[in-house]
Amino acid sequence: MQVAKHLGAGRIIATGRNLDVLRSLAALGASATIPLGENEAALEESFIEQTTAGVDVVLDYLWGKSAEALLRAAARSGTGAVPMRFVQIGATRGSGITLPAGVLRSSPIQLMGSGLGSVANDRLVHCIGELLKAAGPVGSKSQPERSLCRRLSLHGTRMAAACAQCSRLARRILEGRNL
Repeated sequence: MQVAKHLGAGRIIATGRNLDVLRSLAALGASATIPLGENEAALEESFIEQTTAGVDVVLDYLWGKSAEALLRAAARSGTGAVPMRFVQIGATRGSGITLPAGVLRSSPIQLMGSGLGSVANDRLVHCIGELLKAAGPVGSKSQPERSLCRRLSLHGTRMAAACAQCSRLARRILEGRNL
């Protein structure tokens, strides 16, 4: 959320199953939170309520039924002139969706994926460098790459070992060296 705010997001809507995490996201500045435990119809109505004012970008780590409900809601909310970029990043709630064709024909939704191969390597390296530079004011000025790892919750997980490698990579990017 802090990176999104740094990049200019005015309103952030967080979704999730864990109510404690949703409360903590609200405390960190989420404009609204939507629990995913609702039944499908109620979930879609919650999405409509939150998307009526327009949503520029959706970062979807879940896919599955919640993505279906959000895409249908975005089409029904009638935001019209403002395209919504739906970036599919992960699939923790299912590897596929059923999407009525009318959803895409009746709304300016742009579906795209984010993963290795979805962005040219030079652009990806540039974006990571900009993200690391932005992490400096958020955390430790002496080691922004470690601060970013903490911000992305890498410490304390099975990915903690990647931190040293991440630090080396981040330093090379920040110094403008080749990978």
